[in-house]
Amino acid sequence: MTPKQARDTLQRLIGPEYAFRHFFDKGHMDLLLSPASPATRAARALLGPDPDLALEEAEAALRAHGEFRSLSKTGDAAETSSYQDSGRSFAEASRANNRTLTFKSVAEIFPRIQAVKRALELAFAAPVSANLYYSPPEARSSGLHYDTKDIFAVQLGGSKKWQVEQGKRKYPSLWWDRPGNPRMPPPDPSQYLHRTVRRGELLYIPAGHWHEAAAGEAGSIHVSIGFRPMTVRDTIIALLDHLSDEEIEYRTFGFGATDPRSGMWDEALAERCWRSAAERFTRCAEMLHGRTVPIGPDLLREVLTAKRARFISDLPPMAHEAAEEDVRAIDGDTPVGLGAMMIAEVTADQDGATIHYPGGTLSGPRQIAPALRHIVSHARFVPGALPGALGDKAKIALVQNLARRGVVARIDEAGGRVGLAA
Repeated sequence: MTPKQARDTLQRLIGPEYAFRHFFDKGHMDLLLSPASPATRAARALLGPDPDLALEEAEAALRAHGEFRSLSKTGDAAETSSYQDSGRSFAEASRANNRTLTFKSVAEIFPRIQAVKRALELAFAAPVSANLYYSPPEARSSGLHYDTKDIFAVQLGGSKKWQVEQGKRKYPSLWWDRPGNPRMPPPDPSQYLHRTVRRGELLYIPAGHWHEAAAGEAGSIHVSIGFRPMTVRDTIIALLDHLSDEEIEYRTFGFGATDPRSGMWDEALAERCWRSAAERFTRCAEMLHGRTVPIGPDLLREVLTAKRARFISDLPPMAHEAAEEDVRAIDGDTPVGLGAMMIAEVTADQDGATIHYPGGTLSGPRQIAPALRHIVSHARFVPGALPGALGDKAKIALVQNLARRGVVARIDEAGGRVGLAA
């Protein structure tokens, strides 16, 4: 998936104007997009031109998937079990047992949901979840609560009545609800926005906003996509990581002892270590403040590229193996593109260039950087036309090497990928 494909995927789901307002102007929009907006096509964007058929096909995969969580109509008594009743659909079983069936991590079962997941991962360099819920009529969710991540709730069938806290909110950190941290109090009832979300519509629930939901009279099927947009804090941490690669001062030992009050260290020694650490922090802060290179858009792009690269290479491998005969069939004129749902990022410096992909990296001399950047940013290319100073044989060898790793694959006349076996 190229950056352009990721952008197009998200725009099909939420629309370009809403995307801007969501990520840069939170708290100033109706959380449910109007029926005239692109959000009414959200179910189609996630399931394709025939959502009913897509759900039917997914049920077979979900049965093989095995476990699901079962919640009572009041949203409590969660339990994990395996689906046994093969004679009824999930929606029918949900109604018959008066329980909500919850399936975790369903992106791999729905290709278009997986595309949205990959697009958000590429955009924010952070984990994305996708869960599916079958609820019987008038079943309630797990009580009034808030999440520490943003949620896109897309209604795939039936309807759901939501109440969501509106307006601006102090957004929680990931560790907000850990023991010892105070929970945010729920707002006054007058601050809730009440909306009925019908099939095809999308509801956006910002992190930290209290919410609760109840299925409509015909029950409900909806998918919840959870993600965390990159915050200023995330960017500052990425900047410090980047500077640590350049300046050894940022990598010096920060603390030499625990708090003197703990009794673990000699009090005089501990006090000296703390004083030394404070001086070192002060020097690093002064270095950051006095940088000769300003923290402008170019530096931020470099910083966030490095953050995205680290995140992508830490993702689980995509479990694809390339057939060697298909790899060797790649020549200078063979149409090639990134593998299905593959995301990648390129970093380069004076020492070399690296392409980062889920589960691994491939590095080489800095001369390969233009070719690598072309590969990750173009949906279709031929090895012989790759930019840069590489010779024809080197270009082909580079692409074949990436094909063996499942990063790229041949493209057939219909636009499908050839030579990848899951």
